[in-house]
Amino acid sequence: MVNILIVDDEPDTVTLLEKILEIEGYDIIKAYSGKEALDRLAELDVDLVILDIMMPEMDGYEVCRRIKTSMKTAHIPVIFLSVRSSEIDIIKGLKYKAEDYITKPFNKQILTAKIKAILKRTMKSELGSISKKTKEKPEKIGSLGIVMFKSSKDFYGIIEEYMDKGKTVVFAASLPKILQIITEQKYAKKMKLFSITFNKNEELIKKNIGNTEIIEVPTLDDLVYLFGNLKEETVFVSLDEINAILGFSNTIISILKLSEKAVFSGIDLIFCGREDSITPEQRTILDSLFK
Repeated sequence: MVNILIVDDEPDTVTLLEKILEIEGYDIIKAYSGKEALDRLAELDVDLVILDIMMPEMDGYEVCRRIKTSMKTAHIPVIFLSVRSSEIDIIKGLKYKAEDYITKPFNKQILTAKIKAILKRTMKSELGSISKKTKEKPEKIGSLGIVMFKSSKDFYGIIEEYMDKGKTVVFAASLPKILQIITEQKYAKKMKLFSITFNKNEELIKKNIGNTEIIEVPTLDDLVYLFGNLKEETVFVSLDEINAILGFSNTIISILKLSEKAVFSGIDLIFCGREDSITPEQRTILDSLFK
C-alpha cells in the first residue's frame, strides 16, 4: 500500500485530506506538528509527504530541509500545501527540494493528479536504481518482465516453454486461479504454487490439494520474503489479480517491492495477466517501467 503522511497543525485540514486520499486508495499517516512528522518518518514507512508550512515551533521549510538532508528520508517526495501563495514562498519551497507546491484553497482533482504523477516518477526512479544496483552485482542479477495474454491457453503455452527448457517455475495467484491451473495444466505438479490470500491476519501455511502442494501466502510482502529461498527460478505473478484487488497505484508499488528482491535473489520475475484486465493507459505505464 502507498502510505502518505499528512502534516498540518489544522485538524480540519488533516481530516479533509484524509477523506480525499482514502477514496483514492492511499493509507494515511497523520502528524499535527513538525516534530511529530519527523517522529512518524523515523518510525514508519512513508511514500509521500503532504506538508503545511505555517506551523508552530518548527515550520514546514525546516521539516522539508531535515527530510531532504537525511539519508534515510531524502528519497521521499514532499508536496507543500500552504496558504502562502507568493512567488517567493513557492520558489523557497522548491529550493528546499520539495517535489511540488500547491496553494490553499486547493482543487482536489489537481492535488490527486499531482500525487499520482509524483509517485509514478518516484517509482520509475527507484526501478532505475534497482537496475543500476544489479549491474554492480552481476553474480546476483535476476530479470524482470511482463507478459500479457489473450487466453489461459496462451499463458499455459508460455509456462510450458519455460518448463521444456528445464526451468523451475513458480506461480503466485489467488486460490481459484491456482485451482484452475492444477485442473488444466499438465505441468502443475512440477510447479511451485503460491496462493495469495491478501489477508494479513493469516499465516504462511502449506496444504495439499490432491497430489499438489500449495503454499498459502497472506500478503505480497510475505511473497517478497519467500524470494530469499528461491534461487535461479522463474516466478510468474498474477498481475491482473493484484490490480483488481489493490488498485493500479498500489500494484505499481508492489511491482517495485517484488522486483527489488527478485533481482538480488537471481530470480526471473514475470508479471502476467490477461490483456483485457488493464486499460491501454495502464499498459503504457507498465511497459515504461520495464524498459
